[in-house]
Amino acid sequence: MNTVCYLMLVGLLLAQCNHSRAALYAPPQPFTFATWVGANDSSWFQYPEVALAGNHRIPALLQRPNLGVSISGGGLRAATLGLGYLRALHQLNITARYLSGNSGSVWLTIPYSFQEKVPVKTFLGTTLLPEQLTLQQLQQQPPEGSFEAVVARANFTSRAAKGAAQKLIKRLRDKEGYLLEQLLKPKINVWSAAIGEAFLEPYELNGDASTWTAAGTAGSVHQALAGLPAEVAVYSYKPGGAAAAGSSSDPRPFPIFLASVMRENATIRYYPYEFTPLYAGCAATFTDTTPILGGGFVDPLGINTNLPNPKAQVPVKIQQALSKPAGSSASAAAAMAAVNATAAAARSQRLMQLQPLIVQAQSEHLVPLKQVAGMSSSALANARQMVGLKDPYTLAATTETLRYWNQVDISGGEKLPFGDGAGADNTAITPLLRRRVPKIIAIVAAIKSVMDMTVEQWAGNQWETSGLFGVCPSGHGRNFERFAESHEAVDVFNKRNKVFPSEGFQELYAALKRSLAAGGPAHHLATYTVLENQFEGIAGGWQVQILWVVTQPQRTWEERLPGNVAAIIRAARRLNPPTDNSKIMGGIQTAGEMILSLLSNIVSKAGEGTWLGEQDVLGLAKFPFVPTFNANFSPLLTQLLTQQASWQMLELAPQLQQLLLA
Repeated sequence: MNTVCYLMLVGLLLAQCNHSRAALYAPPQPFTFATWVGANDSSWFQYPEVALAGNHRIPALLQRPNLGVSISGGGLRAATLGLGYLRALHQLNITARYLSGNSGSVWLTIPYSFQEKVPVKTFLGTTLLPEQLTLQQLQQQPPEGSFEAVVARANFTSRAAKGAAQKLIKRLRDKEGYLLEQLLKPKINVWSAAIGEAFLEPYELNGDASTWTAAGTAGSVHQALAGLPAEVAVYSYKPGGAAAAGSSSDPRPFPIFLASVMRENATIRYYPYEFTPLYAGCAATFTDTTPILGGGFVDPLGINTNLPNPKAQVPVKIQQALSKPAGSSASAAAAMAAVNATAAAARSQRLMQLQPLIVQAQSEHLVPLKQVAGMSSSALANARQMVGLKDPYTLAATTETLRYWNQVDISGGEKLPFGDGAGADNTAITPLLRRRVPKIIAIVAAIKSVMDMTVEQWAGNQWETSGLFGVCPSGHGRNFERFAESHEAVDVFNKRNKVFPSEGFQELYAALKRSLAAGGPAHHLATYTVLENQFEGIAGGWQVQILWVVTQPQRTWEERLPGNVAAIIRAARRLNPPTDNSKIMGGIQTAGEMILSLLSNIVSKAGEGTWLGEQDVLGLAKFPFVPTFNANFSPLLTQLLTQQASWQMLELAPQLQQLLLA
């Protein structure tokens, strides 16, 4: 990767970001905050938001069905489609307990979960019938306050950034030292800043000096926040009460945002990490890594802190529980249940009453939401790490580093690189399985059609899904090995990701083909016995029911579009321009190609000329499979994606009822 390429990337991102707002908040004194240990042992550990007791419990969540919604990664495609799916669920008065997102989908789920600027209905927008999607409608800017408007505004951002970036690149080509000096000053990298500017600023969630929390807890868990200076913004997730038909309280699920801790030169490169309104961390334990990872969580004030001083003292009873084989295994859980379910529950309650531990540690700086959004979606950080690039240009432009210490032996405290959650689980399903959520609506912003591929080919191209069944093949299209250039063997990837029986993937593929042959909506309702997965911290031996909602062309919906709109889609598909995911050998071959693809889409594809610009051609040529690194959506493309997604989910109302009533 040459320096000019990085100069272009960094120049573009800097040009899009406004660095004039207040600096990150670095506290002069240590914070006092909560930490939880033992999260890898499901025989007794209870997640704080749904614990049977404790100050962090959110009673409103416990009044809802134990239902989770997951939205996969997939860049702006995933965020835009996810909006349409969430809008339909809201229209159907279905409120889940959990909402899990990763990578591009967190650009949606973070503002959806925290914003208080507009009503939820305004944020989600309005579902239109296919017949209502006229050219006049599609050319209009979506209503202000809607997330559709935020997505569609990327067009204007790109136009402005194009000229600014080109001037900056020209000015700095011979001044690399100056550029490097400027790059290393901000503590938030330019990728996170750009994401915050685009998706959080419209909802007043983009403060550098900021943190977050959750309202509606059983006890007062925010006393430490009261001591923060007035200039530090605190963003609150508000659950909004229990879901009910006709409710005006706009209840929102408890959100989970995925990221990865990245370890270079290791057999496994990516380790799962979660951010939530109440805590962040890694549930599974990894004692064979350097440093040791996992075992629990810290509240938001504890992210990016040095080791607690004095060192946290784990209660003896918890130490004794942790010294035994972890209860995440199916056999351990079954044995505990067989002995005495009541006794097991009582033991769990006794141990959880000893938590959280209250510790003190010095924070390097508070971690704002924009940094969470940037880490979760930083495929560029993964690419940098995958090919071993360590030059300061790449590091400053792509990779966030945070101080981290584990909840296994309370050691660590050094800075670790964080990257895209896709490295651990791009589907965002595994956080729900860690919490033993028995009903899941799994939204997959797919990039390839099942109708054009064999099951093995689709497994290779849709590696994030096939990996959950342990059947990602080697040597096909966009498979993990090729896409990632990760030096992580496919068999290792399959082993660390497998949570469902292998035969389930063939069933998913066949069901999607059947539903598409009928005109859509693409879906599959299935029940699986969950397999133990210690890497993901998932207990086995229990059943989960999943409604797979997979993005695919929906023939029935397209046939109902106005004739000239349908004709535009057909014409764009016939042009079939090359995209970053349509090459003959499949996928993005190298990190350099990925970055160049991102640049070409943002800088060059600004859509000059007619309203149907190049960004529409690129997006519609594979519709709805808009290339992951196409970051410039027009109002037309934005609305077509959200409206198809809403139609697909609304058409699945019978299957949703079946899922809820099972």
